[in-house]
Amino acid sequence: MTAVTRSRRPPHHRPGRARRILRAVAVVSCVPYLGLKTAWIAGSHVGIPEGTSPTGPRR
Repeated sequence: MTAVTRSRRPPHHRPGRARRILRAVAVVSCVPYLGLKTAWIAGSHVGIPEGTSPTGPRR
């Protein structure tokens, strides 16, 4: 039986600055959607134009 060695990153490895910025942008860009989704689940009509159906036109 042979031993399998797995390469690991050194413990001091940190993501680069660009990757951290992109991660922050992705998280922040989700906040408005999550806020609206939470409001809609709670029964609010925020962001839905007056006289329209949230499910779209009926056929």
